Amino acid sequence: MVTKYCLKEEATLFLAALFFFSGLLLLGQIMNLLRLVLHEGASVVNILSIVGLWFPTGISYAIPMSLLFAILIGYGQMAQQEELTAIRAAGVSPVQLLEPAMILGSLLTVALFLNEAWVAPRTRTIFREKLNDVRQDIRIENLISPGRLFTLGAIKFSCQDIEPGPTPEFKRIYFEFSGTPSFRILAQTAKVDRSGTDAAFVFEKGQIFWTEAEKHLSIQFESARHAIPRPELSTVERRAKDKGILDLIPWTALQTHEESFEFHKKAALILAPFFFAFFAATLSMLVKRGNRVLGFILTLAILAGYYILLAVAAAIRPTSQNLACLLVWSPNLILMMTGYFFYRLIFVL
Repeated sequence: MVTKYCLKEEATLFLAALFFFSGLLLLGQIMNLLRLVLHEGASVVNILSIVGLWFPTGISYAIPMSLLFAILIGYGQMAQQEELTAIRAAGVSPVQLLEPAMILGSLLTVALFLNEAWVAPRTRTIFREKLNDVRQDIRIENLISPGRLFTLGAIKFSCQDIEPGPTPEFKRIYFEFSGTPSFRILAQTAKVDRSGTDAAFVFEKGQIFWTEAEKHLSIQFESARHAIPRPELSTVERRAKDKGILDLIPWTALQTHEESFEFHKKAALILAPFFFAFFAATLSMLVKRGNRVLGFILTLAILAGYYILLAVAAAIRPTSQNLACLLVWSPNLILMMTGYFFYRLIFVL
């Protein structure tokens, strides 16, 4: 009964925390993607259509956060209200008190393994492929700013002013094409015409200057057209961080240093809920104030230290592979040893 009661309370808190932390991480990813809209003119609809593909990756980081918060609050409230004292007085052993947290941590460890083995790797690859497609669809007219030289392949384009609208009109144009033959255009206005299969600049009232060897030629025109080159399609390579945990197991294939590091990083992350559960359960029993503010502050402080160590490990990997792999495991080891110390402090000494 005690295990069922505690597990139900912690599961409820965990789901609420998971909704909050995953939403927070997802919001951060949305802000990163919106930079493509603000600075490169990508379509908002296209950006929002791929946001959900990032969710399986984000939830791998949200689960340990949410579990830590749920256990700190759940056990903390029980300690504050003397429920733990009453439960122990009823003859419940310390191991039984920790059992709900360890069950939840173990279940989430299994869930993270399944996610990192099959779900997240696939969605990460699709996400990068879709993001690459979004970049290919970015409209050149949204990248041009008044007074700045814009370069795309063999063309250079600048204007002094822009009249905004569904089809922006550029004024006082300088255009240069460095292909064969090379030429320059000075025009009063220009627009991007997308009515055909290929987009093109349409210049109005200007002059074309050709230069070939020692020959120079200029022509006045009322209207001129030049095709806009298509962006080169970039191939999406499968990086080590995009692979699943099963693809990175050391003894299945010859690994690069990056793949070896990613294996240890993913394995440490998968096991993190188990270590977080043990640490948080013992810490919350030690701290008698089980309010949500304290739990939230403790959660942020512990997570900051945890992910700082992971960031340091990633930073030193190019210079010290073995130390980096050892360092990614250090947060879990620290949590385990600290949790064991708290356990002995509360239940043994």
